Amino acid sequence: MSDEDLTCADDSCETLVSPMPTRKARSLDVQRSSRTRRVCFVDSTKNNSDQILDRARTMLSALGISVDETLKKRRASQVMDDPLIDQLLDYEGLVVCGVND
Repeated sequence: MSDEDLTCADDSCETLVSPMPTRKARSLDVQRSSRTRRVCFVDSTKNNSDQILDRARTMLSALGISVDETLKKRRASQVMDDPLIDQLLDYEGLVVCGVND
């Protein structure tokens, strides 16, 4: 979505400007399968998300899947910052974001 959109009536157009600027999305190459049986969780820092991810960690570990360190966003209400995205781009495994991301 652009920061600026047009809305038109029958005889006029108005420019609408978003009061909340949005960050331009970076393009990512996504693989549908992992070469390794590894998982990395990204905790959104919402209430109880750490408990949900800990339970998922226990379940995956019981299946013999390696679960690496859980990474955390700074704030649940904001997008991931660039250093975290860069770290995830280098990850060789499945990245699971939770909760409510």
